[in-house]
Amino acid sequence: MIGEVASVESRGQRVIDSHVANEGDYWRGSGAHPWHLDEETESILYILVNGVVNVIATGSYGDCNGLISYQDVTGASTWTSGNPAIATVNNTTHKGQVTGVSGGATYANADHSAARWLFSPNIGCFQQGYFEHMAQSQAGVQVPTSLSIVAGTSSTTSEATCTTGGLAGCGVTRAFKYQVNDQSGQPIRIANMGFGDVICNTSTNQLNLQSYTTTCGGQTGSCWGTAGPCSQYTDANGQFNERIPVCAPACISSGTCCTAGQTIANQTWTVDGYTLNSDVKSITFKCNTILVNGN
Repeated sequence: MIGEVASVESRGQRVIDSHVANEGDYWRGSGAHPWHLDEETESILYILVNGVVNVIATGSYGDCNGLISYQDVTGASTWTSGNPAIATVNNTTHKGQVTGVSGGATYANADHSAARWLFSPNIGCFQQGYFEHMAQSQAGVQVPTSLSIVAGTSSTTSEATCTTGGLAGCGVTRAFKYQVNDQSGQPIRIANMGFGDVICNTSTNQLNLQSYTTTCGGQTGSCWGTAGPCSQYTDANGQFNERIPVCAPACISSGTCCTAGQTIANQTWTVDGYTLNSDVKSITFKCNTILVNGN
C-alpha cells in the first residue's frame, strides 16, 4: 500500500500529487516531499497572526551505489524569513518554527550545505567538496476579514411559540453555516477561533423588536449581543453555525399572525480578536422573512 500526498506549488498555482514510499523505492520528482531541498519545489503554508507552525527541511543524498536517501536537515539548515514584518522564522532554539506577524505572504528559507561524494573507477568514492541548496516555502499569514455562507437555506421556519406576545407560529428562525475568510477571500481552516457579534438597528423599528438573541446574547440600548468571544468557537474547517430567531409583538394583530412591515439592522462580527469592519451584514427582519444582505 502506497500513500499519496498533495502539496501546493506556489509558482504554478497547482497541486503536486506524489506517492510516499520508502527511500529504497526511488522517490521520483520534485514533489516527493513538500519540503524537499531542491530548486524546483515550493510549498505554501497558511497561519494566523501570532499563529505558530513548525516546518522541516529534508535533504537528499546519493551514495556510491546510486541509491538516494533522505535526511531531516532542519536543525542543520540556516533559516531566514523573506519579510520578518509578515512572518518570522526561528533559527536558534526551534529551527524552522514560523510565526505569523501580520497579514500577507512571504517566504521561509532553509539553506543547507553538504559534502558531494563521487565515484571513480581508480580510487572509488571520494569527496569533491561541498554543495549548497536553498529551499523556499511560501508562508501566507491570514487575517480574519469576512464571512461567507457555505450551508443552510434562505427559507425560514416558524417558531413554535413567540416569547414576546406568546402566539404560536408568529416567529421565524433562519439557520445556516458561516465560513471565516482571510484578506484575500481564502478560507481560514483553523479551529477554536473565538467569535461574537453585535446587531444594531439602523432604521425605525417598525416591528417593536424585543426578543432577538445574538450568538453571544445580551442587549444594550438599540444594540444586541457582544463582540465576544463568549465560549463560541469555529470548528476544524474555520466554520460555525448561525441561528437568527425573530419574534415581535408587531407581528401579532387581533390574536393572529400578520405581516407588519420590516426593520433593518447591521450585524458586525468579531473573529479571533479582529472586527470584520469590511464585512458588515445587513439584516432585514420581517414578520415572516429574514434576509441577509438582501437575500
